[in-house]
Amino acid sequence: MPSVKKRSSQAAPIEPFFYAPTGQKFIGEPRCLFIDIETSPSLGYVWGKYEQDVMEFESDWTILSFAYKWLHEKRVYVFSCRNHTEEELMYALWELLDRADVVMGQNIDRFDLRKINARFLVYNIEPPSSYITIDT
Repeated sequence: MPSVKKRSSQAAPIEPFFYAPTGQKFIGEPRCLFIDIETSPSLGYVWGKYEQDVMEFESDWTILSFAYKWLHEKRVYVFSCRNHTEEELMYALWELLDRADVVMGQNIDRFDLRKINARFLVYNIEPPSSYITIDT
């Protein structure tokens, strides 16, 4: 009777890995950040309610606050203009985005990140390191 070779139960575990947008391979679990921002409206003068051009802006929109949470952590953190200037919020957002490998949020590609990047320009803040987005 031919012998059957059994698999060794001592096989080395496979390291998880993923590829960043730059093509760089990362070993280990990615740093996943959940984020959400809240903005103020732009205020201006108009002649009517529907399909009107703005005659003059009183004030442009700003980022009022943001909340974030790292995957596998229980605590949710909130930064707001009650305790910080908008510029301080933007530098805090930059630090978080720069540390993240994956950024997740509701409508993050079409709203949150566009607003964040626009405010980075206002404060002359360079873009953070690249990351993958997951828009829910």
